[in-house]
Amino acid sequence: NDNDNDATKGVILLEGGKQTTRYDTDHEPVFRQESYFAWAFGVSEADVYGTISLPSGDATIFVPRFDLTYEIFCGASPHRLTDELRTRYGVERVLPLDELPDFISSQLGEDDDARLHLLRGRNTDSGNMAVPASYEGIEQHASRRPF
Repeated sequence: NDNDNDATKGVILLEGGKQTTRYDTDHEPVFRQESYFAWAFGVSEADVYGTISLPSGDATIFVPRFDLTYEIFCGASPHRLTDELRTRYGVERVLPLDELPDFISSQLGEDDDARLHLLRGRNTDSGNMAVPASYEGIEQHASRRPF
């Protein structure tokens, strides 16, 4: 039955942890990646998204694109290190974060059965709710989300 495979069409989208600053300063506390994101992709850097395409299982990470000022003080912007990051994390693709909306749209395509799967629910250990991944424009796929 073809309907048995409908749940496996589409893409899983996860949002990694965000780097924060302390109060009104530019001091960045030590960053710790979201546990589920580290488990799924092995990524330790902040401000990264990841997708798993269904049914292929291909993993893609999306890294920030920083400007020259960042590079002067912090080194190469992650979007310039795609080959290194792809090898380090064993993913099929590393793309700049600004390409995420188009990538999601291409993964969902015209197939009405393709779904955008987001992590959502209560953590039974902490009692906290997992916040689903979000980006500007994700609402255009609201009808493709199972919840």
